[in-house]
Amino acid sequence: MRARGVGGIASPIQKNNMVGVTVFKSLADALRAGFQIYDRTSEGYLVRTKTENGWAMALVTCKD
Repeated sequence: MRARGVGGIASPIQKNNMVGVTVFKSLADALRAGFQIYDRTSEGYLVRTKTENGWAMALVTCKD
């Protein structure tokens, strides 16, 4: 599925119940979309990218 992510970046995201939070299915997808690793979580990573309004955060889920 392709959707508009943060900053108008087209990014592959996983369907989920969280509205307004981009969730990537892989770390590679997040990095290709211009995000950088910010922290590790129990199920993947917290990533961020700099925008004109500050930092935009997203999640990466590595477990099914």
